[in-house]
Amino acid sequence: MTHHGKWAVVLTTVLLGGLVLAFATAGTCDDQKPGLHERLDNIEKELADIKDQLNQPGANNADLAKRVDELEKTVTDLKAQAGGKATAPAKPSWVDKLKVSGYGQIRFEDGNNDPDVGSQTVPTKDTSFSKFTLRRIRPRIEGQVNERAGFAVELDATEGGVVLTDAFGFYKLDHDGDFTLYTGQRNVPFGLDTPRSDSNRPTFEKIEILRRMIPNDRDLGAWVQYSPTEKKDLFNTMKSKFGTEGDYGMFTVGVFNGQGRDTAEANINKTVSARFAYPFMIGDRYAEVGASMFNGMFTTSTKEFPDKLHGLHAILPPQPFGVEGEWYTGETCGSDVNGWAAQGSFKDNNNDTFYVRRDIMNGYEKASTPTLNNFRRWTYGVCRELDTNVRLALEYDNGQRETTVGGPYLADKLWGAQMQYKF
Repeated sequence: MTHHGKWAVVLTTVLLGGLVLAFATAGTCDDQKPGLHERLDNIEKELADIKDQLNQPGANNADLAKRVDELEKTVTDLKAQAGGKATAPAKPSWVDKLKVSGYGQIRFEDGNNDPDVGSQTVPTKDTSFSKFTLRRIRPRIEGQVNERAGFAVELDATEGGVVLTDAFGFYKLDHDGDFTLYTGQRNVPFGLDTPRSDSNRPTFEKIEILRRMIPNDRDLGAWVQYSPTEKKDLFNTMKSKFGTEGDYGMFTVGVFNGQGRDTAEANINKTVSARFAYPFMIGDRYAEVGASMFNGMFTTSTKEFPDKLHGLHAILPPQPFGVEGEWYTGETCGSDVNGWAAQGSFKDNNNDTFYVRRDIMNGYEKASTPTLNNFRRWTYGVCRELDTNVRLALEYDNGQRETTVGGPYLADKLWGAQMQYKF
């Protein structure tokens, strides 16, 4: 090889080596910068989502504000690493904020529910039962379409079919969401047991007086509720820790049809309602007291009757011992009606909740064909949180029911086991 040829080979080798090194270095830089920018974009998106949550009713503002401070510091550090250049995050769509949740309850029941035979004689047929039931299957979708408006839709599926339970929208009347308007079909804000979700209550069923006077817990109407931030936080903390009703307003007024869930209005009179609920602390213990009322007209298959109820409620959640009670009196279907319930509970370190409840109602059941429903019951039970999404409950109900004037109090007994799954 000539002298010039040797230098050509050396020069070519050096040039190729330099190109390889340049590409390798460029590749490394390109790999790092997109990774840094991608992380920055993700954090800024999370930051935007949290700032939106701060404007939602029921938000835990203290925890969210702390998280905002942490993320903003991280964004500042990453921007410094990236030379101050960052891609602006895309504004999330309200569709991205849709939340799908729900629960299902599968129950085994064994007992008897004797019908009234209209006399003091013993029923002529065996009324005992032993069965599995799909008690409640409740898929739910909810979302917030902007800083002030949102909606919720919930269905209930059982062996009998599928019905609409919730279908309502809400609008914050002020920027902080202290005043909120709800329109549509939802739990009637009344007492303690009516607005409390069946997934949070330890007992299988709600107390008798509210089950009969507000059928299926819901109605179609409009409500305005007021909750200052401090009380809103207390309502939501009690719900997450103890399964209470959550934020249905410190003070709520409304107007609704009054015929019950998924039932068309049958008269020109509307039912008006009001509820006051006050959560507070006794030392380090949570508590709530309240009063409720509604007044309207109810139409049966033959006649229109005054329909009204008012009363009080109070709860001291199990910490580890707890008590709660409700008392109501009123009128429906041409007769006075009254009832009350008292419950004691204990929650141990294994998340087992033991409870006993006394439950009484006197008067007519509100229905198209009214029926006398003088009822008294003892309920005993225990439920265990198997994990955050699964609960097992065992319960025994010892009740007696009179359904005709002067008739016998017939057995209304049940023992059962219920599995609940949340998603």
